[in-house]
Amino acid sequence: MKDLVLLLIVVAASFSAYSGVVEIVREDVDESGRSSAYVSHSFSIEQAESGSIENAQWEYHLPLKNGSDTLINSSNDATAFEIPAIDDKNKFAIDEGGIINGIVSFKGTLNGETVEDEFPIGLELKPYIIRAEITKIVNKPEYYSYDAYYEVEYRGADQITVSVEEEYGLSKPTWIYYEPLKVSGVVNNITASTYAWIDFDTENEYGKVRTTIELGPDGVVLGTSGIPELTESRESQDYEYVKVYNLSGVNIATWQEEEFGTLEQGVYILKYFDSDNRCIKTRKYLKR
Repeated sequence: MKDLVLLLIVVAASFSAYSGVVEIVREDVDESGRSSAYVSHSFSIEQAESGSIENAQWEYHLPLKNGSDTLINSSNDATAFEIPAIDDKNKFAIDEGGIINGIVSFKGTLNGETVEDEFPIGLELKPYIIRAEITKIVNKPEYYSYDAYYEVEYRGADQITVSVEEEYGLSKPTWIYYEPLKVSGVVNNITASTYAWIDFDTENEYGKVRTTIELGPDGVVLGTSGIPELTESRESQDYEYVKVYNLSGVNIATWQEEEFGTLEQGVYILKYFDSDNRCIKTRKYLKR
């Protein structure tokens, strides 16, 4: 048992900066180490002591299907390192979650001492939407509407679905594009006085992803993200009451404060009102 404890301590130590002197910083990877396999990623070194790092060596390894690992690339740059997108996922070992688990390592000399760090990275094989944006809004005041031109860039799938939901709208127009990598299009005749959401959905054998562009009245872009899930106390208490609508525009509840537990699974429109009965914010939320 003592040997096992010692082994665990040694393994854990290998994933932290040696003596706290250097640390691999993930430039575009979150703290969990998860990131998309379909784009490149950047790393750099932060050091707790002054001085120049010498004899720098970066390495990036991935596991092969046969149980061995392979060196993907390396560098002698003392400050920065980039790993490429996966070119052929079929060469590598993939876990049950659709992830290729690799290691980025750094070793060098600082003030005469050896310094090193390792960072485990999990490369997700589910599709990745690089960006989705509104490129142009064309107002049509004579029809009390506007046209929204969009562009979306994605990886890991060969098709993408674009759909639009309008506040109080009864239908959900949908388009499927069999165009890999990048798609441009337009949503016509969005009602100018209401909110709208343009959803971009794509999937492959490893999972589904969605990015949503939220549009306010007159096509003002309010944000780009996935639909947030309902959680307790999501909004600060800067409102008097909340009206809850389904996607058909039917008011199904009015709350004095958020009562998410009363809702069934689905997507809802929440309108927040102040003491003068003015709507101060509108949001779309997902209840799982």
